[in-house]
Order: sequence, then C-alpha cells, then structure tokens
Amino acid sequence: MRPPEIAVLVPCLDEAATVGQVVDDFRKYIPQARIVVADNGSSDETNKIAKSHGAQVICETRPGKGHAVCRMFADVEADFYVLVDGDGTYDASAAPEMLQLAIRQSMDMVNGKRVTEGDSTGGEYRSGHRFGNETLTNAFRKLFSLDITDALTGYRVMSKRFIKSFPGRSTGFEIETDLNVHAALTGANYCEVPTKYISRPSSSPSKLNTYKDGWRISMRLFKLFRDFKPESAFWMFAIPWFAFAAIATIPIFIEYLETGLVPRFPTLIMAAAAFIIGINLVAAGWVISRIAQVRTEELRLSYLATPAYSAEP
Repeated sequence: MRPPEIAVLVPCLDEAATVGQVVDDFRKYIPQARIVVADNGSSDETNKIAKSHGAQVICETRPGKGHAVCRMFADVEADFYVLVDGDGTYDASAAPEMLQLAIRQSMDMVNGKRVTEGDSTGGEYRSGHRFGNETLTNAFRKLFSLDITDALTGYRVMSKRFIKSFPGRSTGFEIETDLNVHAALTGANYCEVPTKYISRPSSSPSKLNTYKDGWRISMRLFKLFRDFKPESAFWMFAIPWFAFAAIATIPIFIEYLETGLVPRFPTLIMAAAAFIIGINLVAAGWVISRIAQVRTEELRLSYLATPAYSAEP
C-alpha cells in the first residue's frame, strides 16, 4: 500500500516570531509531511528560522499572499496539501483529522472553521475581520451555493487534483475567495472541520488590512460572479436601465392617452435609449454565459484529468 505524500504549505511575510513554532507543531502532528515555507519578501529572519527548523524554503519576490501560495501550488508535488498561515493562529493538532477526511472520504477541500474556546463566533480575531468574513461567507452561500460557514479561513487540506487544476490568478488575500469559487465550479467535494483559533502574539502583527483587503476581496468576489455567472450579473446591470426607461415612459404614455400628444420627445428618446442599453446588456449576458459555460467545462475536465489518490501502488 502506498502512503499518501503530504505537503504542508506555509506562506509567510515577516513571521520570524511564529514560523519556527508552526513548523515544529506540524512536524509533530504530521511527521511524514514535507513542510514548505514560501518567504514572500520578509525583512526579518523568517527565511533563516524556517530553514533551521527543517522546512524547505521557497522565495517568492512578488508581493502578496496569493503569489506565494500559487508559487507553492506550482512547485510542490504531493497527494494532499495542508495550507496554513505562518502566524501561529491555527491549531496543528486538527491536521490529522482533516487529512483523514480528505483521504478516506475523498474530499478535495477540507476547511478549518475557526472557533475560539468558549466562543463559537470566533472572538479571538478582530470584530472588523469577523464581520467581513460573515458578510462574504453569506455572499458565497447565495451566489455560488457553497455550504460553508467560514469562507476566508487560511487553514485548508486540499487534494492534488484540486490544486493542480486551480488557475492561480490570485495575488493577495483574495486567494481564499478563489479557492472557494474553484470548489464550486469544479464540483469538488468539500467539508468543514471546527478548529481552534489562537490569538496572534503581540510580536507578530496582522498583515491583513480590514478595509483595504476587505474591499479587494469583495471586488474579487464580484468579478468572479460577473465572469462565471454573467447572465445573472448582466441582468443586475440591466434592471436599473429598464427601471429608468419605465419611470420615464409611464407619464408620457399617460399624457398621450389623455391628450393624444407626445410633447416631451427628449424624455422619450432618453427612455428608449435606456431600454436599448438594457436589452444590449441582457444580450451580452446571454453570449458571455455561453463562453463561461465552456470555461467551466474546461475547468472541470482539467480537474478530472488528474487522478484521485489511490493507496494501491
């Protein structure tokens, strides 16, 4: 029987205070795993400390967590991948359970749902982060029918076929957004496991900006919705134009019925133009929807092209 090859992927930026402990913890709970740290241009001793604790280090000079993660996805070969932040906020003891779910139940993505002791709402991370996470999670559930409760968790176990079919267009913290959408589009099997969330040490400040990165993640979600569900998106764009055309036309029509005259031609022309714009948007959505369907089918075929893990040699 062939045991699965496991890789722990740790994207890092200035995590000298925590990366050594993260490497040691995952070495303890997954001793057979290959641990790879992606140094994303750190100005401290992250690189040196990771190596001294036995991790392989990949240097990614392009700034942004997404670049670091996608670099590891491209360069590291394994049957299953554990993706975890290098800030020491995730519980390594949950990794064996997450891996067993992925292996035994053929899960392509197992998310570590963040839960703090005595507080199921996750009070260990800032209220702004929690509110943004809940908002985006609800958006994922509605737009992509994803049954998840923690959309932006940085702790995941993923299969090789899931990773190697991932397009890898992310540059920053929107990487989690893209992974969720990839699961929805490929029809991958996924689930969640409650995992303890730990406060960051004071010596390791968060790199996530609540407003700036929250806006980037929201815009990324919107663009993915536009690209992969264009018919719905373009209908949303068209509705205001149809509404304007109707509001402008109704009084003109009423006046015509009463007097038989159409004295406000400029308003009528504007209403007609708005209606035509709406029609064009709907037509564009139909055309792009077909293109998006082809792209989704190609993504699914790419996913299926990588064989699932088998314990038989």
